[in-house]
Amino acid sequence: MEKTKEILKEIIGIAERDYFGFVGSTDRVYAIALASCLDDETRSRMTRDSPLEEYLEKCQELAERRAAASLSRANRPVKEVLADFTNPQSGRRQTARKELQERFATQSFKDQINILNSMLRVGTMTDTAWVAKTLARGFGLLLLPDTETTGNTKELLYLRCDEHHRCPAVADYIVAQLPLKMIIEHQEELERIVGYRKVALRLAKEDPEFVIDAEKLTLFQYLDVLAKSGRGIGEYPVWKDFREWLLGLDPDLAVWETRAKISDKPEGIEVNLSLADISDVRWLVKSCGQLGLADVITSLYDLDKRAQALLQEFAKQAHSNHAIPYDSHKADRLLKSRLIELAKEELDKITENIGQG
Repeated sequence: MEKTKEILKEIIGIAERDYFGFVGSTDRVYAIALASCLDDETRSRMTRDSPLEEYLEKCQELAERRAAASLSRANRPVKEVLADFTNPQSGRRQTARKELQERFATQSFKDQINILNSMLRVGTMTDTAWVAKTLARGFGLLLLPDTETTGNTKELLYLRCDEHHRCPAVADYIVAQLPLKMIIEHQEELERIVGYRKVALRLAKEDPEFVIDAEKLTLFQYLDVLAKSGRGIGEYPVWKDFREWLLGLDPDLAVWETRAKISDKPEGIEVNLSLADISDVRWLVKSCGQLGLADVITSLYDLDKRAQALLQEFAKQAHSNHAIPYDSHKADRLLKSRLIELAKEELDKITENIGQG
């Protein structure tokens, strides 16, 4: 306790010499914590008539005001908050907006619909984006009941989304949830905002006449759209395109799901790393599974195992020669780059055995 008093006296001296410097420093954090460790009488005696006494009182007052405001917010009728939000002359619209958004999840169905309607009636891009993100997060079920109220909400929602379709959050919601008519009306702009893949996936699922433009998609995106939309692969040369992609892959640009796992064994170093740890390759495997392309998956598996075995030999030799960097990040980068290089070297051996070229 004596050490606590000693440090507190030191901080009080700092506050007396430069109060504003004290408030802007971390000394204030220590001061509050140390003062809390003292009993009321000792704390009062030590801080009396000092700048620290004033500071601690202000902190206490602020904490009480925040607690009171929180309690008031929790008990305040939503109807009153909505009135503040919808009245542009209230002077409390920003505060009311924040309160409605924070309390939305805990309100009744009726109040949630009223909040959505109020946001949509105000109709700014910010409010429309909040409604779109809220509905996309699982609250879309609010609009499922077929009633006059929900019908009016949907009508207002479509109007605002149409007006603010250039907002990324709203564009995402349009492509994912709203009628195809709106997507088709703004297709070019929506493609630019959310990407062609998302637009193509929605249209491919629901419009039998829609033709997917493979030129606008990477191999992995195209297969993803085909798989998720239930369309067949046809004669598309998956392995050929994958082969070209891998040969042109810059190891420094590959996006990996995990880091290489390196462990010491009695027989030497062991590396756990796979081509399927590359995000695009993992995506390819999943899509090919959904499309029933077993020959592509088995060939990729064969290629992966060959590359892994060669990487293991490389790692053992490099380890014995102390060529594996001590820094784990550098070692990870080296092994990933080497795995890709080895896979490229083994490609021709696999291509000879695959039926789809």
